[in-house]
Amino acid sequence: MNLSVKHTKSQIIYITIEKQIYEGKLKAGEKLQSIRNIAKHFSSSISVVQSALRNLENDNLIEAKPGSGTFVKTLKFQNASKNVFLSLPSEGHIYEDFSQMLRNKLFERGFVPITVDYNQMISMSPASAFQKNIDEILRSGIRAVIVYGGSYWRHPFLEKHKGVRSVFLCHVDYSGKIPDRAVLLDHERAIYLTTAHLAANGRKKIILCTFKPNPRSLSPETFTRHHSTQFISGYDRALKEYNIASYRKIFYHTGIDINEDLLKKLMHAAEPPDAIVCDSDYHAMLFINSAIKLGIKIPEDISITGNYNTPWSELSPIKITSTCFDWEDLALNAVKLAIDDNSEHKIIYLKPILKIRKSSTV
Repeated sequence: MNLSVKHTKSQIIYITIEKQIYEGKLKAGEKLQSIRNIAKHFSSSISVVQSALRNLENDNLIEAKPGSGTFVKTLKFQNASKNVFLSLPSEGHIYEDFSQMLRNKLFERGFVPITVDYNQMISMSPASAFQKNIDEILRSGIRAVIVYGGSYWRHPFLEKHKGVRSVFLCHVDYSGKIPDRAVLLDHERAIYLTTAHLAANGRKKIILCTFKPNPRSLSPETFTRHHSTQFISGYDRALKEYNIASYRKIFYHTGIDINEDLLKKLMHAAEPPDAIVCDSDYHAMLFINSAIKLGIKIPEDISITGNYNTPWSELSPIKITSTCFDWEDLALNAVKLAIDDNSEHKIIYLKPILKIRKSSTV
């Protein structure tokens, strides 16, 4: 909104809702608040709100459904070729900032991101009305689809729309070839870097702490390509390179089981570890909190590393050594592959760098 221009109350309501739609804060198919609540929020009259909603409906941004309410419209954008469909998580330390960064990069290039409910996108049985709306969008002549590849196997919606340009992000864990373009994180190298760092500093009994995808729900090819499997590959490579593979131990966590009891059990084993490589900074912090309560010194008694360089790596009581990816580079590459006419059908792997902090070095 241009604050130097004086707007009527109706225009302010229109511009605010329009902005929320284009920024993905109001998603396709999402129900708007009641007219009474909108009027209360803007300190306005019901008639003024109705006027704003009529204009939004005339511009094909919302639609009123008698008896149900008013919803964000899932299609009917004026210039479909300037739209880019986004299917990615927008919550959490990593993805909240990244999804906003990606939308901003598209806006800067003159494209409009269409953001939908990611939880429904990865549902194995999305609602039929939701699926119909997605199909309509993908048939509308949009510029491209940018897809977070995690859990895409649950709902491979592009199989019906093979002609649509697609860019997969971060990782891909479904069977078959990547259909088009991709910008992926090199998960194997990330865990290799942390494990090799520990080994180079004299640690010889290194445990990998990660989660295990259920092989019963994944094909063998999908299981092999899953990022947890890639973590294990990087861990094994470092152990072999430093000739300490005889100790190889992997703990498959559920997230909630990383606590004092677990760490006490690990440290009282016949061969206790001298380092733990974690699949995330959050899980590394859980180990650190448990160690502090048990009087275990970090890194003197045991070194701990994380992954992704999230705020947890700095917020932890002992700052965490972690791997770092350039998320802006990821966004720039994704947008380029999505909208540039001469972009190639290729897969880009982003290399991590190691951020060494107190949790791993004495």
